[in-house]
Amino acid sequence: MKKIKLMAVAILALASLNTEARNVTLAWDAEPDANVIAYTLTYFQEGAGAAQTVTVGPTERQTTLTVTAGNWDAYVVAVGNTGLVSDPSNVVDIFIPVPPANLRIVVTP
Repeated sequence: MKKIKLMAVAILALASLNTEARNVTLAWDAEPDANVIAYTLTYFQEGAGAAQTVTVGPTERQTTLTVTAGNWDAYVVAVGNTGLVSDPSNVVDIFIPVPPANLRIVVTP
């Protein structure tokens, strides 16, 4: 199996500016090997403990994660029917900004 290319497709911020979770959609290139049975996406917040994983079926080419403010990294591997995995994809850096604590916008005529 070859190395897979991972890319951040879109960052969809929630309507309000706060520290709530944000959705991040990640997509990857298809693995042409017919023996691929799944893709496992691993993501983690830099400096904040254990990684989390999401496993999707072989026809999936993207997934949406819900993450909080901070710096996140993610990569994907293809899983073969014999248990072999591909080399990890490139690591995608995801930055979700922390909004200012006391943001106040005043509009004057």
